[in-house]
Amino acid sequence: MYIYVMKNLIPLSMLLVLSAYFASAQTTGKMSKEGEKVLGLVAKLPEVITADKYVQKVTKGKRHLFSYLASEPTKEEPYYDVKVAEDNGSAYHTHFIFHVQPKTHKIFYMDTATGKLLPEEQCREKLMQNYTIK
Repeated sequence: MYIYVMKNLIPLSMLLVLSAYFASAQTTGKMSKEGEKVLGLVAKLPEVITADKYVQKVTKGKRHLFSYLASEPTKEEPYYDVKVAEDNGSAYHTHFIFHVQPKTHKIFYMDTATGKLLPEEQCREKLMQNYTIK
């Protein structure tokens, strides 16, 4: 029994190690200066700061929000796709999806209810309402 379990655990453990390696390579090593700038712009948005404070307060400092580049601009999708998420221990929970134009750095919010891109400043008040502690 022990040998059977160990034989099956080895491939699983290798898969986990490789997954961690590729995930860290995508999120740490080779981000362009432009990608770093875009992440910085999103991190400074008032609604992102407010939401992060809310999550930290509700979880008593155990969780916080983080931003990552989900995709870079292509001919078909000419925006940086930035997701702001929370690691809840079993999965990433996305709080916001922003699209950033590379040349102008104009930020749009992806309204998942309508599927439309809306100017971020147009949605700010509504987005911040979700993160008020009463």
